[in-house]
Amino acid sequence: MKKIVMAAAALLFAVASCLVSAQTASAGTVQLGTGWTLWSKSYCEQGRLVDWRRLQFHTDGGSVLHQGRQYVYARNGRLCTFVVDHAAGSHEMSISAKREIAKTWHNNNSGMYSQYAGVLTAPSYVQCITVGSELTINRKVFQQSPKNFCK
Repeated sequence: MKKIVMAAAALLFAVASCLVSAQTASAGTVQLGTGWTLWSKSYCEQGRLVDWRRLQFHTDGGSVLHQGRQYVYARNGRLCTFVVDHAAGSHEMSISAKREIAKTWHNNNSGMYSQYAGVLTAPSYVQCITVGSELTINRKVFQQSPKNFCK
């Protein structure tokens, strides 16, 4: 019985180590202000879509290229936001959010991600947030200028 418990513990430790390593390999820098949290993308997507915007890159010739999207959802009285890209491989992505009345950006998630960055979730007492995002692919910076969204 002791051998089975030891084997199970070793297996659990190995699986946990792999999960931590996998998360670290694609992790970025997360900064959260008081009351802000990180949720899963699926958690937010079960709420009400408030708005989405395509990220843009403006060429020297005046053309506009699109890649990735920024989403804002409302769920359980909270606003949450994330940026998504489905291009192959990992890319530098960042999403920033703040209370509408805040002067500085205290909430952001940026790093190398293969699917999405975020999900930044505002405290329930916050009615509106300002959100901005960026995605860099092959030295092209696709972005959305900060815009305000309300529940």
